[in-house]
Amino acid sequence: VMLLGEPGTGKTALAAWLHARSGRLGAFIRLPVTNVAEELRHAELLGHSRGAFTGAVRDRPGAVELANRGTLLLDEIGLASEGMQAALLAVLDDTTVRRVGDATRRAVDVRFIAATNEDLPARVAAGSFRRDLLGRFGFFWLRVPPLRERPEDIVPLFRAFVAVELGTSPDALAVSPELVELLETAVWPDNVSQVLNIARYVATTR
Repeated sequence: VMLLGEPGTGKTALAAWLHARSGRLGAFIRLPVTNVAEELRHAELLGHSRGAFTGAVRDRPGAVELANRGTLLLDEIGLASEGMQAALLAVLDDTTVRRVGDATRRAVDVRFIAATNEDLPARVAAGSFRRDLLGRFGFFWLRVPPLRERPEDIVPLFRAFVAVELGTSPDALAVSPELVELLETAVWPDNVSQVLNIARYVATTR
């Protein structure tokens, strides 16, 4: 599954929702591609054996193994390096992983969900993203629209987030017409994540 949308639109939450309803028994693992140092991306994805590189003091499974029988979310896959793209393609093709510094191949059963804000067809045309890797995610593409395209979601999201912070039900919260108007007419450049932050602030200062 490929999830497309601006930052903060809720792609991670949607991926977790898909996993929860998939019937898969394994864990939901999120690997933020851009938060991993280039020299460690292979190890984060595939794992490593003890002594594979400086600092590898023990055997460690990678994100793919941790998501075995579950779901792996590849966050911001559009920014994955050439090497990481190749490693991921190999896993998708033969459903096995080989940890860095290890000759053993381990079979895995993982559902892959990718998320990005990048124009992947444009990156393919520019030569910075593999066409064959994009093709592996070519069946189910879901666009997550920004809040400006779904203003009717703003107030329900705000109520739900405040309720979570207060440990109550959204139905138990009264929202004044003035606040509703303010929420619906405000600009939300950071989308759902910004609504969450405002809700947390309101809940802690009420």
